[in-house]
Amino acid sequence: MEKYAIFQRFHTKLFYILEKAKHLNAFVRFFTISFGMQN
Repeated sequence: MEKYAIFQRFHTKLFYILEKAKHLNAFVRFFTISFGMQN
């Protein structure tokens, strides 16, 4: 039961990191496009 709780916590953290990375990737893409438009 304890092993499952640890796995659940790890999975939640991993999911959180993946979500953050997705948002960061979208932000970088948007920044690159807007910067390219100015140039």
